[in-house]
Amino acid sequence: MRRILAPLFAAAAIAACADQPTATHALLAASPGDSTGDSTGTHRPPGHVVSVTIFQPAESAAVGDSAGFFADARDAAGNQVPNAQFRWTVGDPTVARIEGDFGSSIILRALRNGSTTVTAQSQGAHGSAFLVVVDSLPPPPPDSGAVATVTVSPSVDSVAVGDSSGFFATLRDSLGNIVTGPAVFWSVSDSTVAQVEGVFGTSILLRALKSGIATVTATSQGKSGSGTLVVQ
Repeated sequence: MRRILAPLFAAAAIAACADQPTATHALLAASPGDSTGDSTGTHRPPGHVVSVTIFQPAESAAVGDSAGFFADARDAAGNQVPNAQFRWTVGDPTVARIEGDFGSSIILRALRNGSTTVTAQSQGAHGSAFLVVVDSLPPPPPDSGAVATVTVSPSVDSVAVGDSSGFFATLRDSLGNIVTGPAVFWSVSDSTVAQVEGVFGTSILLRALKSGIATVTATSQGKSGSGTLVVQ
């Protein structure tokens, strides 16, 4: 992943399709689905967070690059909890520091070789991912120049009026390899629902203006992917 200036959404990475984030592409060796919730069996009312899963759109980070993470909170019925509040922590801040905290998403700056956990907590539940920082990323495979798919994560984000929301775009070639370098163009279907606060290459930061639904689309080399922002 190339350098992204924060604030904005860099790597809970994990995005396998444009419509639904999955936990299959953690940074090198992550346990992205390390969701720890309420394991006591105590009954919790609807909307109470019992599990947190972290997604990250990039698989590795080089020293000096940024990495974005997104947290997804679920209740006991498996429903997404809107407006969940998260507290983010980095296990080793000498490996990566927090550049921007946007509630359900966060951007880190890779500082030196090493590894660290990245944890999001909400209502007593927490999830963690594992970030590995290396000197430099390996050169892309020969076929990686052409973008075949664009995935936007999260697929759906729900925020309150006045809050911010970040979205990440992951570009892949026909072999499924991540493509870095091509320009990404962002658009929002309804600028009265959410306005663009900042575009940082493969990520975008939005400000929720009023209740409604807006589609957030990333396009690169003629390929597009979308996410949905729900403002309550």
